[in-house]
Amino acid sequence: MVTPTLLARSSAIIAPIVRNGIPLAYFARSTSLLPRQPLTRSFASTTVSFQPVTAPKLRAEIKAEKVLKKKLREKEAKKKQKEKELKAKELEKQKKQRELVKKKKEQEKEKKELAKYKKLEKKACSGNSSRFSLINFLLKYIPGSTLKDKHDAIKQLSEAEIEVYQKGCDKLVKEAFSHFKPKPDYPIIGYTKYVKKNYGTLPGPAHERMKHLAYSWRNLTKEEKSLYEADPEILKKHREDLKQWKTQRVSDYLVAKQIIKDFKFDPKDPSTYE
Repeated sequence: MVTPTLLARSSAIIAPIVRNGIPLAYFARSTSLLPRQPLTRSFASTTVSFQPVTAPKLRAEIKAEKVLKKKLREKEAKKKQKEKELKAKELEKQKKQRELVKKKKEQEKEKKELAKYKKLEKKACSGNSSRFSLINFLLKYIPGSTLKDKHDAIKQLSEAEIEVYQKGCDKLVKEAFSHFKPKPDYPIIGYTKYVKKNYGTLPGPAHERMKHLAYSWRNLTKEEKSLYEADPEILKKHREDLKQWKTQRVSDYLVAKQIIKDFKFDPKDPSTYE
């Protein structure tokens, strides 16, 4: 039987627990002051309802909550991993794009440099690359602000003065182009080789000889013509020599340009043209 004294003691114990937010279900299992049956009481104008919870049910709820939290953590981890992979793919894509742009720029740069070198090579290997005429020399060293002024000054030069300028031009050409090597001759093959071999054996004027050689060359068989063809090794060596010559010629041409640029000439100073 619940007496007033017992009820007062129970109220004194339960009221602080309710205020502090401690579930009464836990307290119900640990005190002998509360009944084991569902109970509703009012303490300080507050109605508290609680149900006793058995230990197996509580453990199942805790386990289910842990499993749920684990699944949520795994889901969050997968989400972060996926975001990380997507970010890595995006960075890799951007890196490849940058490399592609860089490679394209390098290719364009190489293409421009190659075109520039080919242009220089063509100019260096031309027949005019080793020439520097007197008129060019006069235009370079005759004083005058415009081309017309220089032409007028050239017309007023005496023969002795022109001779001085000619000596200066010869000295410049010698210093600038004396180190130039001649272009390798292409091997004499085919009809040219046949003419060179048989031209001196024929009588008569030149045009009659050439006419006879042309006629006889057309009547030769393939086997006979093959005797005048060049050996493949000779042609290969000629290509290699020509390639080396072009490379050296470009280098020599640049040196010659620098010599022409730095050449000092004074018609009043004989040391500059003698």
